Amino acid sequence: MTKPSVCVITFVYADNRNGRIELLRECLDSIKAQNYPSYEHIIVDDGSPVDLSTLLSDYPNTKLLKKSGSGILSSTTTFNLGQFHTKADYCIYLPSDDVHCAGAINALASTLENHPKAFWAIGNAVYEKQHGDGVIWTPNETNILTKMQDGNYVNGCAVMWRNTAEVRAILPPDYTGFCSDYDFWCSLLKLSPPKLVNHNIVKYRLATDSTRNKTRSRLITSARAPDRLHYQYSKKARINLVQDRFQTEQAIPINQAVANTQKLLVTFDKDHPVFTAAMLTFARNHEWRKIDKWLSAKDNVYEKQKADILSACKATRQTACLSWNNLRDAVLAHVIKAHCDLEIVTDLDKESWLFEFLPVSHVTIIQDTAGNKRQELMCYLGMGTK
Repeated sequence: MTKPSVCVITFVYADNRNGRIELLRECLDSIKAQNYPSYEHIIVDDGSPVDLSTLLSDYPNTKLLKKSGSGILSSTTTFNLGQFHTKADYCIYLPSDDVHCAGAINALASTLENHPKAFWAIGNAVYEKQHGDGVIWTPNETNILTKMQDGNYVNGCAVMWRNTAEVRAILPPDYTGFCSDYDFWCSLLKLSPPKLVNHNIVKYRLATDSTRNKTRSRLITSARAPDRLHYQYSKKARINLVQDRFQTEQAIPINQAVANTQKLLVTFDKDHPVFTAAMLTFARNHEWRKIDKWLSAKDNVYEKQKADILSACKATRQTACLSWNNLRDAVLAHVIKAHCDLEIVTDLDKESWLFEFLPVSHVTIIQDTAGNKRQELMCYLGMGTK
């Protein structure tokens, strides 16, 4: 019986200092050693200054995709690129500094083959420690099914998924950045629960430059200039955007305009309460309901605008055309976003701190006060080229 085809997707940035070339070779060796009959290994080169094509002659079924470097903070394009270039039945990610355990591909592929209604399968992961020993992570089904709105309970490199039209339609949007895997697992969960496999799939090695070390802290750390300079969103904001998407009712492409909606024009005068240090802290922690309660008690105009919008949205789908000039606008956007689509009107520069709080997943367009679409700003914020 013919085995289903599998695409292993690996991202890499290698130079003469970070040791990734040798790690990548070991990664490639681990795939070759799987002896799986029908696979391809796509290497996505994220702007490496060294030539990686010389490795390909030693490894069958391996393809190299070269792209301009975007780094870890703007990594969604890198994350998605491999899947755009494969026609394999199933896909799995493997970082360039890690290796697949023996029989990993066959264990996951066989599970999906035996459970045709499941869109994805998850196995175990081994975390290498100092002296060659390791800690084994096993998926917790209860956490995955009930707690994904609180955080990422999926070990991404132990996951294999079907390469279908339904899955390609929910690949993570650009603004999720290094949280793109978390976003993807949340979307897959809406298609089906995962099948759990009691097999060690991936071994995360202890490397100074590993992604594992870069993303575990509150702030992202990286030696690469593109990472240090790229703003868009903080770690907290990206996670909040993913959680926001996950709590919508169904997995649908982001920023998809809803037809036949009515528009509500929302404007404020320039006077607004002076935000206290406590309110700014709540904003940084995305605790919008706390600021909303404070604002409602101090600003009658804000409270009336909010009440009018929520009342109108009970009858029919609405689009709120909202100014974006201060923190009050951000609070209102987050309070009403679950009830209507948002159009943003602003002349603020893209470097403004206020865009840290923009609920991008609910925004259909950003315009300036003259009515011109702000395409460059939308692309910068990861909203694509709509």
